[in-house]
Amino acid sequence: MRKQQNQKQIVIIGTILTIMLSLWSMQSQLPTSDPKIKQKYKQATLDLKQIKNATIIFYCKHSTFPDSLDELVPNMLKELPRDPWGNMYIITSLAWRIKGSGKDILSMGADGKRSGKGWKRDIITRVDLKNLDCNETNI
Repeated sequence: MRKQQNQKQIVIIGTILTIMLSLWSMQSQLPTSDPKIKQKYKQATLDLKQIKNATIIFYCKHSTFPDSLDELVPNMLKELPRDPWGNMYIITSLAWRIKGSGKDILSMGADGKRSGKGWKRDIITRVDLKNLDCNETNI
């Protein structure tokens, strides 16, 4: 009886270790360590910061968010960049429960689809009206 319990415990521990090693192996094979992919995410983050700042300035001047990021060109941005994967950046309020309380500006990441995971994840910046002060000197 005791021998059977020990064998079951060994099988369970072996199974857990196998699963953990598989997960670790899959994660280590993801291209997140690829410098080209890291650079693309870094560039998208920089682009989003610039677009966010332009969106804040637009909001402070017009008391409303732009319906489209195209409205930021040419007064707020010289041109609207594409994300490093060739897709347009998007402005949306879908994640905001109270209409008009904020906007998300995003790149859909490497896969070009909403809600990717891992190295395919979306890159998002938020503009929240609760934290927005149009009287700040840097705007």
